[in-house]
Amino acid sequence: MKQIKNMTQVELAAYVQSCLQNEGVQVVLSGGSAVSFYSGNKYVSKALDLINANFAKRQSIKIIMEEIGFREQGRYFINPKTSFFVEFPDVLFQLERSL
Repeated sequence: MKQIKNMTQVELAAYVQSCLQNEGVQVVLSGGSAVSFYSGNKYVSKALDLINANFAKRQSIKIIMEEIGFREQGRYFINPKTSFFVEFPDVLFQLERSL
C-alpha cells in the first residue's frame, strides 16, 4: 500500500472509505472532490467530502480516522502527510437547506 503522503486524491478517498467500511461505517464521496474526480481534475478541491450514509456516531468516525493518522480540527480531519483534508458534512442540514 502507498503511504498517505504519496496518494492521489482518489487513492486517499478510496483508502479512507475502505478503512471506514471495514469498521461498518458506510460513506459516499460527494462535493468538490467528486466533481474533481468526474471532471478529470478540471475542478480541484482539497476537501474529501464523505457523506455518512448509515449515520454512524461522530465519535466512532473520529476513532477510525485517528487510527489512520487524521486528527479532528474543527469540522475537518487533517493529516500532516497530505494536503487533502476530510469532512463529513451534516446530510440532514443539507437536506433541510434544499427544501
